Amino acid sequence: MSSSVPLTSATAPGVPVRGADLLARDRRTGDLLRFAWHGPESYAAPERIGAGFGVDTVPVLGAGQGISGITLWYAGASGLPVGVPGRPFFDAASCLTEPPGSGFGVIVATPDGTLLTQRPGATTIEDRPAVPGAPGVTVATVPRGTVLVGAGNVTTGRRHDIVVQGPDGRLAVLERSGGAGQWYRFTAELPGLRGIRLVDTSGDGLAGCAGVVPDGTLVVYPHSGVFWPQDPDTVLLSPVALAGGWHDLDILQ
Repeated sequence: MSSSVPLTSATAPGVPVRGADLLARDRRTGDLLRFAWHGPESYAAPERIGAGFGVDTVPVLGAGQGISGITLWYAGASGLPVGVPGRPFFDAASCLTEPPGSGFGVIVATPDGTLLTQRPGATTIEDRPAVPGAPGVTVATVPRGTVLVGAGNVTTGRRHDIVVQGPDGRLAVLERSGGAGQWYRFTAELPGLRGIRLVDTSGDGLAGCAGVVPDGTLVVYPHSGVFWPQDPDTVLLSPVALAGGWHDLDILQ
């Protein structure tokens, strides 16, 4: 059912927003796919927007969406993140400006226009301007085995938070409201969820968690619209199945 009332931001009432498109990589073919957002927990059929990005060719890949379109980020041989500006089609054979490297385990483009990076096995997460060659600043120290998941508005504040997944599979969110920030750990697990990323699938400006379950179904745990520091688990609603056939697909953003 359609409505004439536009979705508005949960943190800035009256300001129209839209959910994020899903960007994914097919590990089997190396294709990049875009699933356009159509409404709360609803996406269009995939559009092929790139080729040649197999995990053996470009091991670490991230993507960001802004007013200038999609920008890809990968780990370069120089040991720094390398950006590939938006274009109608991303062909790895012609658009990579330097050979890929293995200096990063995760690269996340944040909604604030910066990059979060984590080196393989590192216990620190760095924030850096989304400018090639820019140095990183440590913004979080995490236990060994903890992996950066993404950045998004989870705690309903004015800044986008950092979310990580611990070695026990559980998530924690760093509220970046000022100073060193405050960590909140989720007690609930997201069982069997592969490739977890933060995605605003509802269109309210708040980030839920999306990933792939063992049977290849893409599911999302939408944001509930509230965040209670005394009970962080209430921030996520029950999972919603978005699509099947995601056995070989990884969410980039």
